[in-house]
Amino acid sequence: MIMRLSFPKIFAAMLSFGVASHAAADALDGIPEPERHGYPCLYSPVVVQSIAHCVVGYYSGNGVLLQGAITPERLPEVAYYRVLDGGDAHGWREISSYWPDGKQRSTSIRVYMPTNLLAQSDLQVMRATGRQTSWHRNGQKASDVGYRQGQNSGSHIYWNEAGVRTFEGQYVDGKLNQRSRAFYDDGQVKSDMFYSDGRLDGPALTYYPDGQLQSRANYRAGQRMGVYETWHANGRRESRGTYIQDRGTGLYESWYDNGRRANRISRDGFVWQEELVFYPSGKRASRMPYVDDKKHGQAWTWYENGRPSGMYTYAAGKKEGPYTFWRFDGTLKSEGVMENGVAVGRVRDYEPDGKRYVDFIMRDGKVISVDDEGL
Repeated sequence: MIMRLSFPKIFAAMLSFGVASHAAADALDGIPEPERHGYPCLYSPVVVQSIAHCVVGYYSGNGVLLQGAITPERLPEVAYYRVLDGGDAHGWREISSYWPDGKQRSTSIRVYMPTNLLAQSDLQVMRATGRQTSWHRNGQKASDVGYRQGQNSGSHIYWNEAGVRTFEGQYVDGKLNQRSRAFYDDGQVKSDMFYSDGRLDGPALTYYPDGQLQSRANYRAGQRMGVYETWHANGRRESRGTYIQDRGTGLYESWYDNGRRANRISRDGFVWQEELVFYPSGKRASRMPYVDDKKHGQAWTWYENGRPSGMYTYAAGKKEGPYTFWRFDGTLKSEGVMENGVAVGRVRDYEPDGKRYVDFIMRDGKVISVDDEGL
């Protein structure tokens, strides 16, 4: 149940709790204008607030409206409170917010919303219009942003509690436009990108905390165009490829942070031809052939000791035909045939000696009988 106090009771309650107002002189002005017209303003004797202001809600740290009276026991729940500063006959209101100690959390901004919904609506729903500045609890500026009919508009700048800028960008109709930069907590640039109508458009760079370049790309209408490159934190190249309308084309290569090749994809235009994967030691790990952009032919995998670990046969993207697996020491492990991606017919599993075996008769990928004469 929400606590309601008349003005004399409010003033007496605040004095009894020894609470100072952030605008104590306002208490002499009497009941706030909204309450004179029947709006139920809220007051707590344990939160530092002005009697003359109309408080429309108390909120937790994640912005959830707190229900019921704010008593001394509940004071730790209050992260901030919202104030109705004024309004007009056309439905526009002005709201701001304060920290529990009475320091201003955000400047006043115009919103369009029935008074009885001010406590439960965010700025987008309330069609906020104008610029607003906010502060952290320690007094450092937190943001300088703009809105137009509830959408982000104009420049948006954010700072952390140490006063270091963490983001700056421009918005038009709620979408990022032009240059946008993000920063690490120490002020080092984290990303530097260009937007148009909310989509990446132009050069896009990202950086590691020490300033080392992490990635470099170019976008057009939200799609990668041209060379895309990334680097490991130690400065060694991580990957390099070429894109047309966000589709990879031609050669793509990647490397481990020790400089050895990790992956190599060969393409004829957009059509894949072969993919090679390597171990950090530089030894081959797998080879996958492609025909008409689909897996086709014998695909091989190898142990790092150079011995083969497996072979599958593909046809038009599906496992079709014989397959074989080997153990690390080179002895046979199993062999069989696949159709449409599942084992069929006789699948032979070998004992560790690579000679003795058990045959499983398969149908649609399921065992229908077992033949252990080979043991």
